[in-house]
Amino acid sequence: MPAPIRQVDEHGFPIPITFDEPTVSSTSPTSRAPGGKARKKFAGWKWLILFVFPALLFGRQLVDLGWDFVANMQFQRAQESFAQGQLDDALMHANRAIQWEPEKMRHWRAYKLRATIYENQNRLSESLEDCNTALQYAPKPDPRLSPNPKQKIALEATEIYIVRAWTLQRLGKSQAALADCTTAIDAWPKHVFRDGSATLLNMRAYISALSGLELKQAADDIAEAIDIRGEIPEFVDTRGCVLLKQGKYKEALADLEMAIQVVENQRRLVPELMNDHDFERSLAVMYHHRSEVYEKLGDNAKAAQDSQRAVVGGYDPARGE
Repeated sequence: MPAPIRQVDEHGFPIPITFDEPTVSSTSPTSRAPGGKARKKFAGWKWLILFVFPALLFGRQLVDLGWDFVANMQFQRAQESFAQGQLDDALMHANRAIQWEPEKMRHWRAYKLRATIYENQNRLSESLEDCNTALQYAPKPDPRLSPNPKQKIALEATEIYIVRAWTLQRLGKSQAALADCTTAIDAWPKHVFRDGSATLLNMRAYISALSGLELKQAADDIAEAIDIRGEIPEFVDTRGCVLLKQGKYKEALADLEMAIQVVENQRRLVPELMNDHDFERSLAVMYHHRSEVYEKLGDNAKAAQDSQRAVVGGYDPARGE
């Protein structure tokens, strides 16, 4: 490269060499330097990828997670309201739990709860429909398995048969109700969860007593239940009902007097139980049963007295207890 021509000013000092300002082409490395237009353009695509791609990949799961959270919250509120006897609120939250639950395989719990609420509201057809829906999705218990989390969930699902059995009984379908009780008993691992087995045996015996069907089996059932858990009032009441239907009125009276006495003692020792709707209704049902025995024995005065106590305590003839 030839040396540049140096020029001097009027005083003889050299004039600094100047060069034309270079132009930058679109392919120049400078154009791709940080802060350049291409860099800014790339940054926009980068943010688009960072947000859109995960949304496409995991969006459904994130939405389901949110819905599941709301569904569980509504289910818990439904349980709390039902426990407090607030059936309308319980029904509202159970409906919401069903609507929000994204996974149909988890619907069964909410349907079981709503079926129980409907049964308590005397909406028996709707209760039966929800029981049938719950059984479509609920896991099936295996009586051969030992306790584990999945088995406990399956045992909880067995309670659907209990709700449906009572609903069927109230609809006048006693044979179907007893069949559901038998299904639950056969599925229940009695060698592991003996208390639950006793409860199921008691229910089958009680439905037999109410319907007058299979009384011999009912007597065996309640005897086995009492052998497992002892003479708790609810079981003694059932035994009294079975004896009543068998025509053994004096034995029935002895059982019902025993059951009522124990419950009345509990009531005196724990005054708070007087505010427990289920406890009071259970006692009222026992008085109703004893009134039936007194009637059979020809003691109409005592029968009327017990019948009045039953009504005051909350006995509802429409429930068929």
